[in-house]
Amino acid sequence: MATIIILVIAIAGIVTYIVWPKGSRADVILWMQVLPDEEDFIRSYVNSSFNQLYPKITVQIVNVADLKTRLLAALPAGKGPDLFMFAHDWTGTFALPGYLQPLTNMTTPDLLSKYLDVALDACTFNNTLYALPYASETVALLYNKNMVPTPPTNMRQLKTMMQTFFNQGKFGIAYPVDPYYVSCWPHGFGGYYFNDTTLTPGLNDSKTVQGIYYFLETFQPYMSQGDTGRDAQVALFTSNQAPFMVDGPWGIGYYKSLNMSFGITKMPYIDEASHWPEPYTGIKVMWMTTTAFDKEKAFTFMKWFSTNTTFIKARALQLGFIPVLKSLLNDPEIQADNIVSTYAAQVALGTPMPKSIEMAYVWTPITSAINELFLLYPNFGVNTPEVVLSEAQAQVLTSLAGQ
Repeated sequence: MATIIILVIAIAGIVTYIVWPKGSRADVILWMQVLPDEEDFIRSYVNSSFNQLYPKITVQIVNVADLKTRLLAALPAGKGPDLFMFAHDWTGTFALPGYLQPLTNMTTPDLLSKYLDVALDACTFNNTLYALPYASETVALLYNKNMVPTPPTNMRQLKTMMQTFFNQGKFGIAYPVDPYYVSCWPHGFGGYYFNDTTLTPGLNDSKTVQGIYYFLETFQPYMSQGDTGRDAQVALFTSNQAPFMVDGPWGIGYYKSLNMSFGITKMPYIDEASHWPEPYTGIKVMWMTTTAFDKEKAFTFMKWFSTNTTFIKARALQLGFIPVLKSLLNDPEIQADNIVSTYAAQVALGTPMPKSIEMAYVWTPITSAINELFLLYPNFGVNTPEVVLSEAQAQVLTSLAGQ
């Protein structure tokens, strides 16, 4: 009998038991940070479709909480996964230190022609291809059909509906107070968190301030004043305590598992700005690390993950993620699916997340600023939006100067 060892991997409370022949390891180790329904979906297709096509390639999947922190601890030491996946805005952070394997010489024109140009652009940093794309995403407005038969199309209608439900003892909306989710309002008024071309932050830009104030005055009075994190907001929406929820496709699988009667629509038109909201959009991508154990096998998995139409179509129809494969754009089932088509329409109106490494210095200050202002509204005192966002701007500029 072959000698075996049992490897126990404990990462942020997630424990995975892997049994391998002694002295060996999986051919491909993939780290990801996804919700349980997406994890189950990926595992089921890898265990069936991929394993049937490539029975000689073993794949270990590890769902990692706090993925970015774990990667930045492991990769400098030459450890960590062969592949990892997340939204495209991490590319600069991991490419500049040399942690990512360039894919330019591993791809072919035929392969690259399968993807949308915008998706390939998200995979490229400093004219080098570092990833393969497999979906796009953003946030949109979900609504409980049992509470809202007809969704709003503009912000005046949404505000009227939120007020009505709030007067009935409900919350007007469930809305995670997070800069990604809030981004549609500063962008909708012409502001920005960070300009990926000029590499400059714009947290104290007058239009950014205007957009964030608009978010506060429009939504804060009708929201729960307790936990404003996503999990708490999901609980309000799924328990019929709020008729609306701002969320992305990552939550669709969970809502479906509850057999909840929900619909989806674009973020309503901003009457005051005469403009549509522009939420941040992301391209979901997979990277290979420079220390990958078997780069050929790792790339084989990447190609399957990003081009297998059966897998990607099922992912879209079950979980709501928008395909970036050209061959699926005109698929009748994809086009007929309201969730996918609505998210696709919202992506078309959105703003791509910056992929420069400098953006990493923006997230913490803008997160703190928005949450502080949410708690203070409407009694800001000396800590007005202009003051708080100017302080956040200064923090970013200080970090950029010292990078």
